[in-house]
Amino acid sequence: RRPPRSTLSSSSAASDVYKRQERDYAAWERSKMKRDDPDWKHKKGSTTESVEADKYIETIKKVKEEELEAVNSAQALWTKSRTDVKDDEYKEFYKHISHDFDEPLSWSHNKVEGKLEYTSLLYLPKKPPFDLYNRETPKGLKLYVQRVFIMDDAEQFLPLYLRFVKGIVDSNDLPLNVSREILQEDEKVTSIRNALTKRVLTMLADMAKKDGAKYQEFWDEFGEVIKEGMGEDFSNRDSIAKLLRFSSNKSGEQEKKVVSLGDYLGRKAKDQKSIYYICAESFEKASQSPHLEIFKQKDIEVLFLFDRIDEWMMSMLTEHEEHPLVDVMRGDVKLPGETEEKDDNRETVSNENNDKNDDKQVNEVLEQLYPQDKVDEIFKIFSSSSISHSSNNPNPFYLLEVNRLFASVKMNTVL
Repeated sequence: RRPPRSTLSSSSAASDVYKRQERDYAAWERSKMKRDDPDWKHKKGSTTESVEADKYIETIKKVKEEELEAVNSAQALWTKSRTDVKDDEYKEFYKHISHDFDEPLSWSHNKVEGKLEYTSLLYLPKKPPFDLYNRETPKGLKLYVQRVFIMDDAEQFLPLYLRFVKGIVDSNDLPLNVSREILQEDEKVTSIRNALTKRVLTMLADMAKKDGAKYQEFWDEFGEVIKEGMGEDFSNRDSIAKLLRFSSNKSGEQEKKVVSLGDYLGRKAKDQKSIYYICAESFEKASQSPHLEIFKQKDIEVLFLFDRIDEWMMSMLTEHEEHPLVDVMRGDVKLPGETEEKDDNRETVSNENNDKNDDKQVNEVLEQLYPQDKVDEIFKIFSSSSISHSSNNPNPFYLLEVNRLFASVKMNTVL
């Protein structure tokens, strides 16, 4: 509809605009009349305005007949075949969705068809975000339904210990009006979650097998987070255990965690039935522990665990491939080649060499110098079969304090 004249400005510019609008509107009316009545031109006669209208109509027809170029020809990256997407495109897309300046360490592009139909594109970053250890921070994948964006940070598709994974999931089975409450109760979401979790763990296992250096780079950054999965994901506990890395007394003076449970079992003694480990506050304290003396003498490997989460994790990881994990700080550690009969004989000999009266005298002296809990600790330490009282023991407590205390009651020691 033409605007009323009262709304137009009286300036010359406004007048020119109005004249153009009048001319265009007149041309549109004539073209409409011509479409409705083919003889309109002959009835009205050829005028200048009718000729302009005819030219306008011919121009429109010519444009429609020509092949038009699509302005928006972009296609969602994850909807393409993997063979049609270059590595540079994958890397640029990762930077776009993660806002990360670094390139991804690895990625997995997968399309599933069958009972469920969805596409996933998952990325492993090189460096952890600053809020990685804040479990309350929003995290998760970008959710699309039939290529329609639904939400950021859909945390229902991956467990919490894989919160560092970035990417998208596009499902054709979920409704477009899906909400976070629906996602938590939908069985389809649970199935997709289980499949994506296994996909990530498989991707990490393949990386560890094919490129150990790249996996070591990943473990140094995200290893402690992966350990959370031992207590959170019982169905994939065996897969997670194969991804764990530790230091050991055979890895030299290096603090780096490079020993897997598979490596440990591959070089264990023939008659060794257990996996030995020790928990400590640091690598130095673990490597200098007096409990390692007997294991060094028998050339038995002991894993060092000194991360904050390790002690909690080992309460969940009790065995691996039918080999129990044993803490060497326990007093009842059974070494390879030892039987129950040998253990009983050793305890009998030990009891014969220690007179009850001497024990009572030692206890009285210790109670005068130390609190009762310290006294109990001393007897507990010396009753442990895993401690060798050798002159090479680096702990000065054994070399000085205990030796002086035992000498004060005229006892012979083996220090």
